[in-house]
Amino acid sequence: MLAGSPLAGTVAPYIIYVRALGLISASRVGTLALAEPLTATVLGILLLAERPSLHAAIGGLLVFAALAFLTIVRVPRVAPTP
Repeated sequence: MLAGSPLAGTVAPYIIYVRALGLISASRVGTLALAEPLTATVLGILLLAERPSLHAAIGGLLVFAALAFLTIVRVPRVAPTP
């Protein structure tokens, strides 16, 4: 079990990240990579029965809302002025 930890925790996410760069824009991949702490927290709650504090729950909701906003809302790009 201990030998699988580096594979699952390091190698697999890196492979997914590199493949995602070929499918979607780098800015979107970077934004979605920010969800890693939130994903780890949710997995800790679901798999390890951890109980987050009120501050951690509020912070998680804020991170989720920010990531949802950044991935869903399209901000129009302004052309640079010469």
